[in-house]
Amino acid sequence: MTKLLLLSTFAVALAIGPALADDEASCQQMFEKADANKDGTVGGPEVVAFTEAYKAAGGQVSGSDAEIIITKEQFAETCMKDAFKDVTMPQ
Repeated sequence: MTKLLLLSTFAVALAIGPALADDEASCQQMFEKADANKDGTVGGPEVVAFTEAYKAAGGQVSGSDAEIIITKEQFAETCMKDAFKDVTMPQ
């Protein structure tokens, strides 16, 4: 019984692990595209596409929409919640 439980847990971990890695990789790619000036944040004109989704996901906002700056960590956390799945980034 213990072996069966251990094998089941291992199988679930294998199935879930790659899916999480793909999500993290997708979020990383999205951040790199969003951070057009490569300063390590998404702010100013870069943040416009993400503002509403970020706020809806509970992102910390202390000023006007124009003043929002999303750090790489905040972006990743929000992205992993699928908050940016419907965001269309400008080309």
